[in-house]
Amino acid sequence: MIVQPDFLDHWKTVLLCDLLDDPCAPTYVIRLWAHCQNRKTSRFARTCDGLLKAICKATPHDADKFEAAMQEVGFIEIKDDHIVIHDWDAVNASLIASWNNGGKGGRRPKKNPEKTHGLSVGVPNKTQTEPIREEKMRLEKIGECGASDEAPPPAPNSKFIAPTKKQVAEHIWNTAKAKKLEIAEDKTESMAEQIFCHYENADWRLSGGKGGKMKDWKLAVTKWIMGDVEDGKIKRARA
Repeated sequence: MIVQPDFLDHWKTVLLCDLLDDPCAPTYVIRLWAHCQNRKTSRFARTCDGLLKAICKATPHDADKFEAAMQEVGFIEIKDDHIVIHDWDAVNASLIASWNNGGKGGRRPKKNPEKTHGLSVGVPNKTQTEPIREEKMRLEKIGECGASDEAPPPAPNSKFIAPTKKQVAEHIWNTAKAKKLEIAEDKTESMAEQIFCHYENADWRLSGGKGGKMKDWKLAVTKWIMGDVEDGKIKRARA
């Protein structure tokens, strides 16, 4: 189960604690998400009154008021008399993909090639003086780079260079203009501070520091901004 690193401080979680007047409210949400993972679905039929309260073990609360609070904050939706856990599929997309892949038997093994490359795998009687094809290509590329006055292009797996807070702020401002978002220019600095500190603490790795090294910080910042748009923190400019 994937839990976002800012879950405890997210405005939805804080608002749920206020509505229920219960500091244990985050545990109810986590129990609901665990229920989804165990049953591999984010949609449940409302077979009885108080179903959501029972799943979340929200014993101190009235069933109807608890369901209304969860719905008001946006953790759940009610569709066709079903409880739908909002955005659970999107956040756990990689987990769902692994389930689907496992259900199909996993990745199929590669077939043995019909023809080999023809090179001997044993110890040769005579040292081979002629370079093989791959070595020839490498030497030709080195020769071309040495003969050219221009510097060779950077390697695709070049080392990641973390941005400065100023660069993050400039990207936020440019994204706001390009996507027509209502972000004041003076607010970009506070957003840049929040985003920069979050990824700096995660060593510029994905999934709160548990994932791989980030390749494109601009893409990560843009996703953060659009996430705030979906959560209602940032509004789109009126046409």
